[in-house]
Amino acid sequence: MNDKEHLLKFTQQILALAENVYIELGSGYKEDTYQKALAINFRKHKIKYYKESNIEIFFQGESLSLFRLDFLIPAQKNRRWQLKDPIIIETKALPSLNDSHRLQLKNYLLSCPKNSSESFKNVKQGCLLNWKAGLDDGSVDNDKEGVQLELYTLRAKKLSTLFSNEDEDSNA
Repeated sequence: MNDKEHLLKFTQQILALAENVYIELGSGYKEDTYQKALAINFRKHKIKYYKESNIEIFFQGESLSLFRLDFLIPAQKNRRWQLKDPIIIETKALPSLNDSHRLQLKNYLLSCPKNSSESFKNVKQGCLLNWKAGLDDGSVDNDKEGVQLELYTLRAKKLSTLFSNEDEDSNA
C-alpha cells in the first residue's frame, strides 16, 4: 500500500469515528464537545494525537502570534494504516464549511514548517472536519446534518483536495 492509500484509509477511519460521535451525540453541540468525544474515540482506537497544540504564525521570519490547532496526529502505524507524516485535523460545528475555513487550514499548513517544533516540520496535509449543525427535528435531511470531511494537501502554496465526502468539489 502506498502513502496516499494509507492516508485515505486513515481519513476513512477518522470519518467513521466522527460519524460515531455524531450518531451518539446528535446535532446542536459546540465544537469542543464533539472534539472531546472524538478524542475519546482516538484513545479507544489507539490513535495517538495532540490536542490544542500551539502553532506560531510568521511574517518575514518573525513570529506574529500563536494559534491553536484542534488536533495534530503524529506519524504512526495502526493495524489498518500508517501515517508517514503528521497531519492536522481542524474541527468545526457549523451548517457547512466555507472558504474561510479552508483558508485557515491553508495558513496553518504554510506555517507548520516554519515552527521550531519537530512535531510540525513534516506536516503536509490537513483535514477539515465539520459536525454539521442543522436542525435536529427528527427529519432526515442529509444536506443539513451529519459529518463533512475534507482532506487537503498543500502544493505550490495552494490547497489541493485529496478527499471529500461531499458531492461538490471545493478547492481553495
